[in-house]
Amino acid sequence: MNLNIYESELNPLILKENKLIIFGAGVNGAAFRERLFTYNIDIEIIAVADSDPKKHGNCFIDKTVISPNELENFDKEIPVVVTPFSGGFEIKELLNTLGFYNLYFYSHVYAWFFGVMQSVRTNAYNENKDLINKVLTENTEKINFVRENFADERSKLVFDAHLKAKYF
Repeated sequence: MNLNIYESELNPLILKENKLIIFGAGVNGAAFRERLFTYNIDIEIIAVADSDPKKHGNCFIDKTVISPNELENFDKEIPVVVTPFSGGFEIKELLNTLGFYNLYFYSHVYAWFFGVMQSVRTNAYNENKDLINKVLTENTEKINFVRENFADERSKLVFDAHLKAKYF
């Protein structure tokens, strides 16, 4: 399963499994961990893996960063949250090769965007049409950045459909 995670999709993931692996020991990985903490979601992060050999052996969110190959020792049913800014397709292929198919893709930019839109949406659309249009207009560059970072066309179509269904 391949999803992009934001708040409304965290709960089903967490409720189904009480543990996960984070792939990516960088800004997005830290932002994802912070989001779990912020929403008081109690889940065990059993491993943090990264493709960058310079990060292997370093401590990241209280875990020692391991190489992707070391994931072979873990249960393949455990969800893997993929957090890097780029290289999502290559990481997906690598994880699939290692036997992991329960993958979720997270970007703090994506989460930020939908968090903003969720807060804007708290009042009726008609009462806030100007504000919504202003937020969308002011953040067009960020919205396009998020959209262009999806590795496949299907994800872009889902993103577009989500925007249209919720905000137009």
